[in-house]
Amino acid sequence: YGDVSRNVNTPTIRSILPPALQPQSSGNAQYEKQQQLFYEATIRNQFFLDSILKYSGVETSQQVLRSVRSKNSHGNSGNN
Repeated sequence: YGDVSRNVNTPTIRSILPPALQPQSSGNAQYEKQQQLFYEATIRNQFFLDSILKYSGVETSQQVLRSVRSKNSHGNSGNN
């Protein structure tokens, strides 16, 4: 690749992010609002996907978590 020197003027990811996506200050109201909206959208998306899975007759994410936790609790009970 030869002699590749780093260009000092190359923008960083942080430098091109809009203020709403920059968490550097804890009082960044735009960031906090964006994070809350993202959290709420994540919950809605998971509910939507779980509804599709349930309709299709496939285990939902909650059913899979319960199954895994149940297997782990039964498998670890004899190791004490």
